Amino acid sequence: MDRPRHDAQGSHRRAARAWARRRCAQGGVGQVVVRLAAPEEIFADYRVRGQTRIKVMTALPAPPAG
Repeated sequence: MDRPRHDAQGSHRRAARAWARRRCAQGGVGQVVVRLAAPEEIFADYRVRGQTRIKVMTALPAPPAG
């Protein structure tokens, strides 16, 4: 089976985003929400409406004295 080659420019991501936007528009969707684990240039034109910040704990903190 022939598969499209992945390139470093993100052509698969751009194509998937374009398809999803067309599909949403055809279905009458008025808003698309995207959750990202890290910033993605492809979504740079989407407004940031909130942030989730995560701290990985490597060790339990000591309890406070008293």
